[in-house]
Amino acid sequence: MRSFVKGEALRESIKKGIDFLWSIRSKDFGWGDHQNRPIDLSGCSESMFGMLRAGEDPHSELFRQSISYVRNELRKSPQESWTRGEQLKSARSLAWPILMLGELGEGHDTQLTQGLLRELDRFRCEGEGWSAEVGTPSNVFDSSLIIWALSRWRKEMTSMIDVPLKWMRESKGADGGWGFKRGDESNSICTSMCTLQLTDLEGSSESTKRALNWLTSYQQANPDEGVVLEPLQYARYDKWIHYSTPYEVLAFMNAGFSVGSIEVAGRVNKILKEQDSSGGWKILPDHPPFTHATAHALVALGAVGKILSMQA
Repeated sequence: MRSFVKGEALRESIKKGIDFLWSIRSKDFGWGDHQNRPIDLSGCSESMFGMLRAGEDPHSELFRQSISYVRNELRKSPQESWTRGEQLKSARSLAWPILMLGELGEGHDTQLTQGLLRELDRFRCEGEGWSAEVGTPSNVFDSSLIIWALSRWRKEMTSMIDVPLKWMRESKGADGGWGFKRGDESNSICTSMCTLQLTDLEGSSESTKRALNWLTSYQQANPDEGVVLEPLQYARYDKWIHYSTPYEVLAFMNAGFSVGSIEVAGRVNKILKEQDSSGGWKILPDHPPFTHATAHALVALGAVGKILSMQA
């Protein structure tokens, strides 16, 4: 099927998104969750991961400045750096730096990676996955995100990945989707992330087909929704706000759906339409554009852009 996504509009959107992120970078070369917020390493890593996936040059002076900042902060103790202390509040805040560093080619056996992996152990639930907060039940989103971060080193990380992967498979709901915890109501971000990891590591299966059917039905029933709210005690606004549409795009693409399919193209055009005039993406109407929402949009648009460039 011929693509409904216009390549020129896509490239312009990516450029505006990347320019927006650089425009709100702090004088210390990092990012918070939106403009004028304190720097956090998750926001930094998500921003850089999104730009990398969208084609930004990691060797540019701007990028090298930010990489140096993040690496230096990650080497500090929580007592030396407020941003390091913030990272230790949740597993996902540690997963994003690992994912970003892996994208840059960081090895699993470097001192920096090994230090982050040891910190992740605090959130590990025996025989299951990883929790969002220490002492709480395994969280599907955190577990799927960490599996994504570790899957670059699949051969070396088998012992860390296989048990959580099994737990994630077994946490699927009867309707074919996943919620944040086993038994929770299914939602789009968890279903997309789990489908993405399972198809990447294990290929297509009846389970992933059912998950894709769930995502299709969900989108048809909720055409204007693209955000999932997750209650978290420590998070700002008492919620963690997940921009889910980009990960729906990745889940369908990873399962073999073409860029021209309605499942992919419809969601991509929705992302393009939601871009703010600043170049960033909001997650809720009464919020400013967020770094992580912008980064996640860029991840999906970058994946689509690569396909379109190969087809040109």
